[in-house]
Amino acid sequence: MSKLQLFSRTDRLLKKEFLHYFFPAMLTAAAFSLSEFVDAMIVANILDSRAMAIVQLGSPVMMVAGGIYILLGCGGSTLYAISLGQRDRDRAGRILSAATAASIVVGVLITALGLVFFDQVSRLICTEAELIDDFSSYLRVLLISMPFLIAVLTLVSFLPPAGSPGMATAVNVIANVVNIGMDVVYIKVFGMGAEGAAWATVTGYAVGALALLGAILMKKVKLRFGLPRLKDAPLLWETVVTGAPFSVSQIGYAIKFAVSGRLAQRWGGTAGMESFSLCIQVLSIVGSILMTAILEASVPIMAFLHGQRDHQGERLVYRNAFLMELLTGIVGAAVFFIFAKQTAALYNITDPGAVGLAVRSLRIFVPYIVARGVFVTLQKQAQVLGKKVYPLFMSLFDGVLCILPLCFLFTELMGIDGLFLAYSVTGALSLLICLVWNRILVKRSSGRLYGLLLYEKETESDVVMDATVTNSAEDISKISAELQKRCLELGMDGKKALRAALLVEEMGIFIMNRMQKKAYMDVLLRSYEDRIEIDFRTIGGEEDPNGKDEANTDMNVDENVRILRGIASEIKYDYVMGMNCTEIVLKK
Repeated sequence: MSKLQLFSRTDRLLKKEFLHYFFPAMLTAAAFSLSEFVDAMIVANILDSRAMAIVQLGSPVMMVAGGIYILLGCGGSTLYAISLGQRDRDRAGRILSAATAASIVVGVLITALGLVFFDQVSRLICTEAELIDDFSSYLRVLLISMPFLIAVLTLVSFLPPAGSPGMATAVNVIANVVNIGMDVVYIKVFGMGAEGAAWATVTGYAVGALALLGAILMKKVKLRFGLPRLKDAPLLWETVVTGAPFSVSQIGYAIKFAVSGRLAQRWGGTAGMESFSLCIQVLSIVGSILMTAILEASVPIMAFLHGQRDHQGERLVYRNAFLMELLTGIVGAAVFFIFAKQTAALYNITDPGAVGLAVRSLRIFVPYIVARGVFVTLQKQAQVLGKKVYPLFMSLFDGVLCILPLCFLFTELMGIDGLFLAYSVTGALSLLICLVWNRILVKRSSGRLYGLLLYEKETESDVVMDATVTNSAEDISKISAELQKRCLELGMDGKKALRAALLVEEMGIFIMNRMQKKAYMDVLLRSYEDRIEIDFRTIGGEEDPNGKDEANTDMNVDENVRILRGIASEIKYDYVMGMNCTEIVLKK
């Protein structure tokens, strides 16, 4: 038998599934972050560092757009994954359709309002006379492109839980590589100035959208659509409520960056704005390339497992994500603290006075990166658990309630340095509040939740077995025998215990005969008053025990499937997120 202990769940299979999502998520996040990084660097070097400040001034507008697609895309995709875990494909399709339609409508409204009040918006964001003309040209292009950008990004958010993380990566990588290339074309060749950077962004996502459309038409991507209906309004509302905390966080970014930009200009002039831009670029690099990728890979799996009520699997994924976020934040912050001067040089900040301010500002700012990565992970878990007030309040606290008063107070007391200290203090306070809130939720959960990180217990049934085993004949035989023994110890009828053991053995053999190499499978058996439910999960090609496998002529397999179908009261199968998910029901 393998060294894995029976009745012990490991994260072998889920780690493989996590990596399947992590690398595409990392590449997607890297495409976003490096695009901003290289975009700003190209703009700064082709034009000057003032042009980088213009791009940074426009970030609140892009963050408003990001807030909308997070509201609809992230909220909708979380519910989409939970629905797939519950094997409710119809509900999943209606959530996707409602979110996509809403993204187009909201995008049109943003464009209309932005253009009607254009002068007021542009002068509210930019207060430097030497930047206002170029900034206005840049802003106008961003506003016009809102409906298109929001709709594309919303749709891409659904690709990972739909089992196509690679396609999500492809769209974003294509969009951002084209964006970088068109920066050079529009700015250097056509002489369009900072406005060219905005057109480059639009061009990149147009090409990415064409790639996605081609994949859908060629059926390389399996998205479940349906015509939007008025009766789906409750689903849209549920989507909005689920995505609200992180949409508020994104909009909070827009507000606090706009306010911080004004304060940076007030207390440090152009050099202050350049230093603030540098800090935000570093936050984007560390927070997006790795830290966001960890969550983007983990949350769809956590939501899916939550939908299946596999709380042990959910805990394993969440714990690993938390530890990875913490380690990544610490290492990233340390690197930029040590190499602050070299980082400033990458962005063409060369004036001695400006370099000194940039280095000092970055070193004061980097603790915020560590704290934010951790408390956002705690928020994500609360979101998966269905908590509404907690993640929403923390988004408001980080985005507006705490950061803005501290920015004003600290800059009055300390000048420009106070601006960056306000971020680090806000991060520490946010993390502390999350940990205290978690403790309160555990005490009020009547035993359903436990631990400082909000782990969830199974309360609806008795868990008879929760194990990870290999697809070897020895492991399958052993776990079947041990399961029968365990069922009898729990007082189960002898015939039912034998049938439950046979179901595990026959399903294990079914899986073994269809895998070409050693692999792992998770087996979860729960006992209810009227039935036994056995969940099997494997990674690989589709292996439906209800279907016909014409390519497999092994008579033993045919007999195995016949026995499996004859014993089970019901067999439910779905292929979700690259995993075979089979639920076998045996009535008592």
